[in-house]
Amino acid sequence: MNKKECTCANSHGDQKKCTCCTTNGCATTETTTSAVKTATISAEELRSVLKEKREVVVANVLDTASYQECHIAGSVSVPFAQLAEKLLGWKKDAQIVLYCANDHCPLSKNAAELLLKKGFTHVRLYEGGIDEWKTKKYEIEGTGKK
Repeated sequence: MNKKECTCANSHGDQKKCTCCTTNGCATTETTTSAVKTATISAEELRSVLKEKREVVVANVLDTASYQECHIAGSVSVPFAQLAEKLLGWKKDAQIVLYCANDHCPLSKNAAELLLKKGFTHVRLYEGGIDEWKTKKYEIEGTGKK
């Protein structure tokens, strides 16, 4: 089994030692692949959706500390570890966009798979995550906002 590199927003190096990754469950030696295909959304399209104030839930599935440090403006914190309990209040036909750190982070993909299995019908992934969003210099919020 290979040692995986940490892909969380904190970029700690080794997932086994990363609090974010061990808390969120991405510090595993197993690789899971999903048979469920999830629709994606580009950074540009997501930015447009947010600017137009369309009815959509944009959920950051990283841990709370990572969310507080930096997140897409207008997104909500739904840590992957708490997702099952948080989604109980969501409508199955709600427009939901999930994101995490970057395209190597498995949390948003795992969250999308869970939502689809629970019967949610309008789930999309923003695969670039907060890393791409910051690179594009789009609107962010948080204590570490630069």
